[in-house]
Amino acid sequence: MTSPRAIIAATLIVVATVAVVVSQVIPSAQETDPLLGTWKLNLAKSKYEPGPGPTAAMRTTVDRGGGVFLTTQAGTDPQGHAAFLQVAFKFDGEDYPMVIKDSPVINTISLKRADRYSFYFTLKADGNAVATVGAAIAKDGKSYTEQAKGTNPQGKPVNNIQVWEKQ
Repeated sequence: MTSPRAIIAATLIVVATVAVVVSQVIPSAQETDPLLGTWKLNLAKSKYEPGPGPTAAMRTTVDRGGGVFLTTQAGTDPQGHAAFLQVAFKFDGEDYPMVIKDSPVINTISLKRADRYSFYFTLKADGNAVATVGAAIAKDGKSYTEQAKGTNPQGKPVNNIQVWEKQ
């Protein structure tokens, strides 16, 4: 017959082993992705070449569910009209269709993640790259910066820097 002390000791060993295994697996699931949440464009810190940029701060919300990220962006375009963008994607380099209000050019996006705090994407028109964008999230998770390089519909070079702040 096994003594109560032996049962308690064995139980403690099992609990300790499970705790070690769980502590190795769960942090990645429990840690919140720094990209998730609502972001507001800081117009004063953002730069648009050749311009113009938005006339009012845009808001972007990034959610995750069902294995994909969902980004919804709304605000005002440089002409003062309502702007809207939505895309569901994975960071796998595949092309994903974008819903963009009144965009005659960009219709797909392809994204890859370098690490937890940086990613890059390519904006495409009918399969052809029109801009590449590098993005870096601050280690404190309070802001991120995107730098876009490409050409606008008039064929002029574009070099835009957008600074987003977590809300």
